[in-house]
Amino acid sequence: KEKRLVVLFGRAKSLARAYHAVLAKGAAERPEVKQFLDWMKRQKADLVCLQEIKAQEADLPKELLAPARHHAFFHPAEKKGYSGVAIYARKEPDRVVLGLGIRDIDAQGRYLQLDYGNLSVVSIYVPSGSSGEEAQARKFSFMKRFMPKLKAMKASGREFILCGDWNIAHREIDLKNWRSNQ
Repeated sequence: KEKRLVVLFGRAKSLARAYHAVLAKGAAERPEVKQFLDWMKRQKADLVCLQEIKAQEADLPKELLAPARHHAFFHPAEKKGYSGVAIYARKEPDRVVLGLGIRDIDAQGRYLQLDYGNLSVVSIYVPSGSSGEEAQARKFSFMKRFMPKLKAMKASGREFILCGDWNIAHREIDLKNWRSNQ
């Protein structure tokens, strides 16, 4: 039998509006939660990586904390309503790594890694630099401090799947609103 691994990734805004709906509407009215869970069931994915979840685990309904046939892992930001990453996995990982070991970056919930044998799956959310010079400086600082981790990953001999919102656009076609992002 052929082995396959299906990994889906994306920002909570586009794939999992459920997180935002729960925070905005509370637990009483959550059609977006059902939509997200139905979407996950249709995908038949082994792993679903999310970025910019903007939710603490305590704010999420149990349906999102432990969806049927999935293990859920979260690395939320300490600041409520800010950044954060998550991974839903069909198979329990051998190891879970929360953060990069860099205090200010880890406080923003930007890195989550699940290890399966020689394979690591990462959900990463790189800061945006689009709101001004200070934001761009924070982004460059993050990238400078993340580069040694990338080099270590490459040298480790492990296989990696990096799923993320990199907030980097190489060409005009890579941006939804190219003009307004100048």
